Amino acid sequence: MISCPFCDEIMANEVYWIHIKFCEQQIGQYNLIQQPCHQCGQMIVKLYFNDHLEICEGNFWTQVKCPHCSEACFKSELKDHLNKCPTLLEQQNREKHGITQCTICFEDVFENKKQLICSHSFHQECIDNWFKQQKKCPICKTLQII
Repeated sequence: MISCPFCDEIMANEVYWIHIKFCEQQIGQYNLIQQPCHQCGQMIVKLYFNDHLEICEGNFWTQVKCPHCSEACFKSELKDHLNKCPTLLEQQNREKHGITQCTICFEDVFENKKQLICSHSFHQECIDNWFKQQKKCPICKTLQII
């Protein structure tokens, strides 16, 4: 039995050189190397690691913060929390009544409103200053043609 210097896998001497060539190819394509998931221990190809974390059973017990009120909860409970999050519900109610908040200055937008091609709205002055620095929407990062 012999150990691979690239992946530390132990194998029979007969398959060693075949395995070494395969590992060298993987190293040439770094995204194809496997790594263990720290949540469930399963070996995952690096290229698909982020996709795996979305469905990993071990990851559902990771603590996350609500993006609206910053309350801590388990990832598995986030969807339920969002259905009753007071901050989100208030924001949705305000949007129903046509009141939007400028996410640049955090003030309500009543006048001098500028709506981007992605449908997000801001104060005209705020978004003009934003576009001096970068050409993407501050919310969804969609490139804006100006």
